[in-house]
Amino acid sequence: MFSLTQDPFGLWCDYHAPRAEFFAENTRYDKARTDGDKSTKSDIIFAEHPDAVIIEGDSQSDTFLKTLQAMEAGAPAIGYPSLWDLPENVLGRATLLLKEHKGKSVFGKYHYRLIQLKRAGDLKDHYSLAAALLNRILGRIQQYQHPDMVISLRTKRVCILQRDWDERLDNALRLWRDIRDGSFKPETGRPPKAAQPPWRKYANHSAADSGALVMIPAIGYELREELREYGYQTTADIAAEDPLKFGILMGDQPGKDIYMSATAYKLGKPVIKKTGCFPPPRKKRNLYFDFEASDPVRAGDIAHVYLIGVYDREAGKYSSFLAHGHTEEEKIFREFIEFVGDPAQAVLYHWTTYEAHHMRKLAGVYPELAKSLTGLADACFDLMESVKDSFYLPAPGYSLKAVAPLFGFQWRQNDCGAMESMVFYWDWLKGNEDSIKKVLMYNEDDCVSMAVLDKALEAAEPAAVPWPDIPEPEEDSPGLEETP
Repeated sequence: MFSLTQDPFGLWCDYHAPRAEFFAENTRYDKARTDGDKSTKSDIIFAEHPDAVIIEGDSQSDTFLKTLQAMEAGAPAIGYPSLWDLPENVLGRATLLLKEHKGKSVFGKYHYRLIQLKRAGDLKDHYSLAAALLNRILGRIQQYQHPDMVISLRTKRVCILQRDWDERLDNALRLWRDIRDGSFKPETGRPPKAAQPPWRKYANHSAADSGALVMIPAIGYELREELREYGYQTTADIAAEDPLKFGILMGDQPGKDIYMSATAYKLGKPVIKKTGCFPPPRKKRNLYFDFEASDPVRAGDIAHVYLIGVYDREAGKYSSFLAHGHTEEEKIFREFIEFVGDPAQAVLYHWTTYEAHHMRKLAGVYPELAKSLTGLADACFDLMESVKDSFYLPAPGYSLKAVAPLFGFQWRQNDCGAMESMVFYWDWLKGNEDSIKKVLMYNEDDCVSMAVLDKALEAAEPAAVPWPDIPEPEEDSPGLEETP
């Protein structure tokens, strides 16, 4: 259900992609998050149901058999049960089954009700779809269909009615079977995360090599479907079209954005979008900076920024400020404030708004630093927004990982990204001195990549592609549709 809603191409790959393209990218961060998630759920189960039977086994059939045995024995609560509908060939692992006496089942004068535990704060569609499927399977096993199930989120419990999700569940299962049987091939996601691992690299190459419409940033599925209905299957198809015809068909601004993005791919270089937004402002000190933060994935962890990296454009030098645990977060911000000096004489370039927003947030956490942190936040400049406003790029999006490689920049290591760097940081806290070197290298690359990109675009000669005046559509004109 997660794949159907979030990664349908990856699900298609599970059945049909060449096995040679399989590339495992499961990281230690993924494992830490999974282990932390299970540990939290287990703590909740044992705290609320100390007499629960926990299902463990070596295989799906083993855990399924043990689940049936626990249900037959009338266990008051069953943790991590396996539920398997053999005739329909669907199965899943639930979080918790609770014994109730409101209706008879095949096991006796009782039945079980489904409870799903999630660490998320908000309810997601795939949570409800998965719960509806599990509840349906449970109903067929015990021959008693409970009308609802509970999804317990981080701060609230939500009761889901089975009847409200049955139709969507039926549609989802039909889609799954079409994908499994090969009668439907979904489009990829947008690179550089065109699919979840282990098919991410294969999906990225598939989208880029074919010039898929998903390579055009900021247009959704419905608009891509409309383009396909008009006969445009690739970015090359769009770039080859007459711009006046395309603008009339798609509308002035949407048509221009799509056409110019496709043209950037055709030319292999930036196309001017708007003048006056680039290059960004310069001051005495021009600094490119980036934070690395630790999430509370493990029990007892406190979220904090543990590394501030900064690249000085004038000095051509990278500096770092490193905290050994959350208690040193304030210390490294003091060091960063001292390093920058007078914020009125500096520009702090960052990519996306996280760093600036987080410093304003920390101004409320560290009152003695509030004025200085606010001053640094005021000196910030979002380089991504400047690039996005100024250029159409031959890239599927404006993330740093998507844009910097266009100008020859490559990160020096493949095993230390934003998430995995946390694990190396945790290793360092445990005494592994070498592990922090990988985090520092990753952070330095993030900072330097912004400087390289900034310098390259400042020296670039982007194409100026003319766009015609698009006449306003007449009311009720045949063949003209509003762009979604």
